[in-house]
Amino acid sequence: MKNIVTTIILLSSLSQIIQAQFIELGGKSSLKINGAVLTLNSDKNGNIYAAGEFTNNLSRCYLVKFDGIKWTELQSAGQVLFAKDKINTIGIDNNNNIYVGGDYKDILLGKYFMINYYNGTIWQEMPGVNELKLNGKISHVLPDNKGNIYVCGAFKNASKYSYILKYDGKKWIELGGSNSFYKDAVMSNHPTEMAIDNQNNLYVTSLVESSDSNIYVIKKFNGSVWSNIKIPISVSPCQPYTLAIDSKNNMYISGCGSTSFYNYVYKFNGLKWEKLGGQSAPRCNGPIQKITCDKNDHIYATITDSIQQYYIAKYDGVKWTTFRVPSKTNTGNGLTTVHVTSKSDIITTGEINNENSDRYIAKLSNVTNNI
Repeated sequence: MKNIVTTIILLSSLSQIIQAQFIELGGKSSLKINGAVLTLNSDKNGNIYAAGEFTNNLSRCYLVKFDGIKWTELQSAGQVLFAKDKINTIGIDNNNNIYVGGDYKDILLGKYFMINYYNGTIWQEMPGVNELKLNGKISHVLPDNKGNIYVCGAFKNASKYSYILKYDGKKWIELGGSNSFYKDAVMSNHPTEMAIDNQNNLYVTSLVESSDSNIYVIKKFNGSVWSNIKIPISVSPCQPYTLAIDSKNNMYISGCGSTSFYNYVYKFNGLKWEKLGGQSAPRCNGPIQKITCDKNDHIYATITDSIQQYYIAKYDGVKWTTFRVPSKTNTGNGLTTVHVTSKSDIITTGEINNENSDRYIAKLSNVTNNI
């Protein structure tokens, strides 16, 4: 998801470090992948899915599925996903249909970026081969609970406007209308992640404020029009790229990649911004690559300390607690993602390996109510 070489943080002395027991999902050295995991998700049946930079024997990136017993490549009758580059995102709808996108292009012309769809039987391109003609990579695919699919990334229309794609079950549209989202000819300044609140407002992070290049904004779509939520320089003097929304419609952001100051998770309650957890917040002078929110409104963040040890930090509404994730070597991107299942299990991974130097995905069973 992000090309980050080092991430250094200093844990606040006021946050609680728990030596919890992460286990290797699927058993010791069972995953057998050859690259980093960038994205995780789970379906309503409890299956876990992972994708990223790892490739199969055809040199194609692919999805792996953990069914509670074993890991397998997601395919049907030998028909597989042919992704020639990394997969950045996995979206799963209420019917357990799977949607993916990333840095890869179509296999016929190698010209357009594409969204792939798996309905439990076959992989196919949405809506059809090269119909969308996307000219930039896909960062995030987000299904809502009404059957709509939202997509963001580095793609732009003919007028050089970034846009958010929406699929309503019948057709794809530019959300909000043509040229309504954001104009910027620079592909590097593009939306990276989305979230939906319980009133079906869509939030997108994050872009430079058009009138002030030092200010970043979260874009909000209320069902009719786009508006901007400004992020003060004191909150994030560089571009945040991960966000989450809780059940009370509070918004959380992080991800700023600068190493010249401390980074934190920040909360916006609709009126003001505040550092989540105040003085107990873990202090980071490198990027927090992923934050997420569980069904109990607890917030989770991926962090790395000053000696390259990896942690999941959890905020329970009162305090931060950090859980160490073991890795034989501590180099590269560290923890790239975290996901919390419907059973409140914490799943995390990235560029971590076990004592056999094999990549793995770590699981910490339900810690919601016992810390």
